Amino acid sequence: MSKIVVFTEEGFRGRTAEFKNNVRNLEEKGFSDVISSLKVIGAPWVAYYDKNFAGKQRVFQEGEYATLDDKGMFSSLKIITDDLDNPEIQLFEDVLACKRRIKGGPGVITINHLHQERKTDCIQNCEKEHNISVTRY
Repeated sequence: MSKIVVFTEEGFRGRTAEFKNNVRNLEEKGFSDVISSLKVIGAPWVAYYDKNFAGKQRVFQEGEYATLDDKGMFSSLKIITDDLDNPEIQLFEDVLACKRRIKGGPGVITINHLHQERKTDCIQNCEKEHNISVTRY
């Protein structure tokens, strides 16, 4: 089972806590802004500077981190459970116009549109701007 073990002092010393699930607010657990070393067993974790998984973030892969450059900065923790064998990225240029979705590998781009009447303009603009040919579905 995946977990993260946090310590209030460098070198795995001080108060310690073990988490197996997401923690929205480390302050409620007595560990906000005090983590100085940690161990990750299993899946990677994301440590956020702010509560509720907000603000600057740092990803920790499985391993031991006896000292942290940003010690004492973390306020929430989230386990990464997504399947990363086949990653995708979604890029949004304009919320009300086009959504470009790059999927699979290079050269495969689909355009989804929120306003049907502007779909053709959106596709043509994306083709010109990015010098690409868009497959229409």
